[in-house]
Amino acid sequence: MWAPPPEKQAAIDELLKAWAAKSAQYDSDPNRGEGRKELMERAKAAETDRDLALAANNEFSYAPAALQLAIVLASASIILGVCWLAFGAVGLGALAMVFAGLGLFAPTLLPL
Repeated sequence: MWAPPPEKQAAIDELLKAWAAKSAQYDSDPNRGEGRKELMERAKAAETDRDLALAANNEFSYAPAALQLAIVLASASIILGVCWLAFGAVGLGALAMVFAGLGLFAPTLLPL
């Protein structure tokens, strides 16, 4: 088997050591926080934040829908003079406030 001359073998060994150190730095670099392991931790934290924001968005999208239905029922109650529509409007308005509160304070409480 062919072997390089000893003077070139030392240069090859130094180059291999430098590449191994660079590879280890890519795997984990706590000084700069940009190694693969550190980036994975940051990605997991960002994923958790994304999931929380998505859950809050879902809650916040139900709140205006319930509020709009409450407004429609209140308008119909006024026009038709039917009292139970007003009570339904108040109930849907309260439900809208509950959804808004859940979106603000506990977005992951209901699995919607």
